[in-house]
Amino acid sequence: MTSGAVNETIGRRLRRLRKERGLAQRELTGPGVSHAYVSRIEADLRTPSVKAIRKLAAKLGVSPDYLERGLDVDVAEERELRVLNCEFALRFGGDATEAERTLSEAAEEASRDGDTPGLTRAMIGLGNLALARGDHERALQCFEQALVSDKVSPASHLQLYTNIASCHSELGLPDHAEFFLRKAIERLEKEAPGSVSLRARLELALGLTLIDLERDAEASVLLAKATRELRGDGDPEQTIRSLWAQARSDSEADRHGAALNKMRKATALLEAMDERRTLTDAHALLAEALDARARAER
Repeated sequence: MTSGAVNETIGRRLRRLRKERGLAQRELTGPGVSHAYVSRIEADLRTPSVKAIRKLAAKLGVSPDYLERGLDVDVAEERELRVLNCEFALRFGGDATEAERTLSEAAEEASRDGDTPGLTRAMIGLGNLALARGDHERALQCFEQALVSDKVSPASHLQLYTNIASCHSELGLPDHAEFFLRKAIERLEKEAPGSVSLRARLELALGLTLIDLERDAEASVLLAKATRELRGDGDPEQTIRSLWAQARSDSEADRHGAALNKMRKATALLEAMDERRTLTDAHALLAEALDARARAER
């Protein structure tokens, strides 16, 4: 996610923006920002203060973040965009080793900066990488580290909760998964009682867990309910690819805010697509389990 604006010094960026707008150095001056001060900044002989950056950015019609760093988003948003781009690169055949390095760096930065949402997102990404290579123990560790705040809830990070439950089941602890999911449903009902779709997604995960526990009748009821709530048509994959491509184009053109919005939309579509696939797999798994047990009873 490199671009000319990001690689410029503040002085070069200031000079470029001023010339693009047809302004003389004196037209940027004001209280606390003299002509000599502007000249020294443009020559890279002076680093502007935060106050000066704000004043100069206002006269140039850009954000202070863009003038200072070449980005039109703040540090936390830039980190989120970097992590999201990493996730989509992985989804469409990217390098897992490079992704792990990027996500680990983002996690360290977020922890250092006190950026709890950023840390959550990076740890979820690392957990997903561990899941992809079948390391459920490592995935569970990462996912549990993502639960760093009370603000991380089933309503805000539902996929995180279902992944934690799945890891418990894969590690031979479906009873832990059931307990975790039932507590998540209780919390969702308390904090967001009208979230029918979110509850259905948790019940889908719980239905899968009940299959592992050989409680087929309960599983069948939950899966039937989830089917009614989560039924959808069409395949959004092409839309996702298009949004990601547009986001990368926006980033290269220094429209990082627009890129982040597109990545967020693509993420929501991706989660919906995965839910429909999981629902189909759940019904198939239940049918196989019932058939196998029926044969065993003959």
